[in-house]
Amino acid sequence: MKFTYNWLKEHLETSASVSQIVECLNAIGLEVEDVKDPQQIYKDFTVAQIVKVKRHENADKLWHCHVCIAENEAPVEIVCGAPNVRVGLKVVFAKPKTYIPGRDMTIEKATIRGIESYGMLCSEMELLISNEHDGIIELSEDAIIGHPCHTYLGFDDVLIEVAITPNRGDCLGVYGIARELAAAGLGTLRAINFTQYKGDFECPITVALDFHGKDIPACSAFAGRLIKGVKNCESPLWLQKRLQNIGLRPISALVDITNYITYDMCRPLHVFDTNKLTQNLCARYARKGEKFEALDNKCYEADIHDCVIADDSGMLALAGVIGGVSSSTEMDTQNVFIESALFEPAIIAKTARRLGIMSDARQRFERGVDKNSVILGIEMATALIIDICGGSPSTIVHAVHKNLPSVQVLEFPLSEIERLSGISISEPIVKNILEQLGFDIKDSQDGIYIINVPSHRYDIAGKADIVEEIIRIYGLEKIPSLPLPRLPYICKPLLTTEQKTIQTTRRLVAARGFVEMMSWSFIKHEDALRFGHKHDALKLKNPISTAMTTMRPSLLPGLIAASAHNERHGHKDFALFELGQCFHSLDNNGQTLRVAGVRTGSACYMQQSRQWYQSERNVSYIEAKEDVYAILLALGLNKNSLKVIDSSESWFHPGYSGQVGLGVKNIIAHFGMLHPKYINHYDIKQPLSIFEIMLSDLPVKRNKNLRSGLDEPITHNIYRDLAFVVDENIPAGEVLESLLRADKKHVKDIKLFDVYQGKGLADNEKSLAFEIILMPPTPNPEEEWIGNILQTIIRTAEKYCQARLRQ
Repeated sequence: MKFTYNWLKEHLETSASVSQIVECLNAIGLEVEDVKDPQQIYKDFTVAQIVKVKRHENADKLWHCHVCIAENEAPVEIVCGAPNVRVGLKVVFAKPKTYIPGRDMTIEKATIRGIESYGMLCSEMELLISNEHDGIIELSEDAIIGHPCHTYLGFDDVLIEVAITPNRGDCLGVYGIARELAAAGLGTLRAINFTQYKGDFECPITVALDFHGKDIPACSAFAGRLIKGVKNCESPLWLQKRLQNIGLRPISALVDITNYITYDMCRPLHVFDTNKLTQNLCARYARKGEKFEALDNKCYEADIHDCVIADDSGMLALAGVIGGVSSSTEMDTQNVFIESALFEPAIIAKTARRLGIMSDARQRFERGVDKNSVILGIEMATALIIDICGGSPSTIVHAVHKNLPSVQVLEFPLSEIERLSGISISEPIVKNILEQLGFDIKDSQDGIYIINVPSHRYDIAGKADIVEEIIRIYGLEKIPSLPLPRLPYICKPLLTTEQKTIQTTRRLVAARGFVEMMSWSFIKHEDALRFGHKHDALKLKNPISTAMTTMRPSLLPGLIAASAHNERHGHKDFALFELGQCFHSLDNNGQTLRVAGVRTGSACYMQQSRQWYQSERNVSYIEAKEDVYAILLALGLNKNSLKVIDSSESWFHPGYSGQVGLGVKNIIAHFGMLHPKYINHYDIKQPLSIFEIMLSDLPVKRNKNLRSGLDEPITHNIYRDLAFVVDENIPAGEVLESLLRADKKHVKDIKLFDVYQGKGLADNEKSLAFEIILMPPTPNPEEEWIGNILQTIIRTAEKYCQARLRQ
């Protein structure tokens, strides 16, 4: 919701500054998103005057201008291509080093076809006033040369933008904002003054509601008035500037008036050219296959559940959403019918969302418009139309459904305030706050008040809502901060298993040198196909861009794209990770939680790049495997239960990748180097080490018994090294798994620390060196016991891997 400071003061009698208003709005729950002061935006743009013009010697479409930019200073030379340059014209001038918002650039001195140009003469587009760029801005004769231009452009009013939550549709009008500030003590709300026109003649057009048998109609009130003999024209300057200040383009007086009342009073209206109507109007549900061309020049087909405004010939508009071309007003329109109605919010929202239409009317009707503003809107529009366009008004015709929403009445005990908020507020203050907000309060017995909810507040449904209104106006900062009482028992865990997994994983991966990133859950369809997408139902019907059309089947596309982006900007050594959801089908189990990471350059674990005291090494698939194992072990999986097998995914480099599973079929992680064809596709210059873990597929630990306290070991680990010669085609992981099965009770861990091929070995052989970590049963084990364990390990390697001990 956008409005200006001076516009607000038409409804609010106040001496508060802009900063005080902004502070108050934030305090009462209306978050201010932006404040734009034209004096700051246009401070570098000044008034100048063209004193000499001639054709550019080397360009037929350019002008060589001499421009006076300050009194008592020599004119400067500027090359300009605008068709409306002429001697004596006062213009908007931007000197070198000035930022041009409409072009997102800072201008400099430039030589254009042999002539040095000092600055720029600006168009409306370059100052973000409008899309007009064919000519430069023409200022009035009274503009003073050298002075800031914002005053002469009519942009000397501060613009305030407020974020309105879906429940506060009443604040989508300047009057609603003023009412909130008045209740907060920042001024006095001015009364709404409007003329009630009895009408010079009876309205020949009738209105009706055609919702037979419906308890909740799509339209519960429909009113209108005919005005004859109008002369449509451009809006007066004050109205044009008011709309331009909030980003609306003036169209014509009739249209601008309805837009003005929409923003001023949160009362959407529509005007029909009665010469294009076929007599009577009605609000009804659309008929099957009914179509019309809307004011956005698009053709829409209505659904039988859509509410429409129609005449005897058919559908004219989607009620509460958008009007139609066939009955729209034009500059030669002479007779207009003002339509004002009350529509059911849910129906308006469904219609607009289905068709993808966003309009000011839709935004207000789907949140709820004041039930009592139907006639008010007509009277305000009538006064403005007659004042600007002339004409003669008829009587008002209206139709009301029998189930028109009535005033909501609530019983409210004053004690509820202290019970729900913890603070006590005096009765006079409570009454004043509620009355300023529009509530009607009647005293009752035993401290219970009867409160009539104002017609503009659709969000008030119970006593807690009344307390919220009182507290936010009284001051949320006045609620004391008190500690929660300590419970006499141990609370149940607050975090779910999945939340604990996410928390543990995020901390561990970050501790391994990764930086977390977050990307969209939508990616290009082509990228989704590359990374395992197999379900077209996951394509979005209304993607926000062509680059985000499909739900991601993997986290890797986002990480790889981020890596390419970082590389293009000169960063070559980094590690990124992401933890989030991936999508595979529409089934209940079609959404999984994953964590993925990418390393590039020399971003190895526990290594800093380019240090004089250590040699630099680049990442490999080994880093990815270590990352996977570190995460899985930290999440409680047993290392002996993990099996490494060759990778079968197309995006991994064959021979430099693998999968980790709890068996051959239950794959829980992938790791390795990105395939070279993917490296080329994403235009990446160096290899990427990547991994992805399916956290949703990890087994859930269920510890039925509580663990005892810390159990200090009474023995120290014993370390021995063994080297085995095996066939070069046997994976080291397979040998490692075999050794771990030799004695699960006393072999604590086995680590591979060296791989050798070369002199002393056959061409098809390799040597694998392992560190054996033994956990003896007694503090001082005999050498015989150690030897027996090592012999068991050697026999296991010989039996399962055809390995021999290297001498």
